[in-house]
Amino acid sequence: AASAIILWVTKLFIGFFIHGIVGGKVSILHSRPYMVYIRDKISKLTCDGFLVREDYVMTAAHCKQR
Repeated sequence: AASAIILWVTKLFIGFFIHGIVGGKVSILHSRPYMVYIRDKISKLTCDGFLVREDYVMTAAHCKQR
């Protein structure tokens, strides 16, 4: 149990310093037509998502602005 807690705390701590995808692979442009990149020029917000339908995008909760 102690090793699980140490691992969890380590991952949490590293998360403060590393942002983005770790260990991912570069994909070929247009090879994933269901993926969406959202960028707001004013707030500099960027998020990814995927198409649920042609007119619906699923993103993380923190992507929503008020």
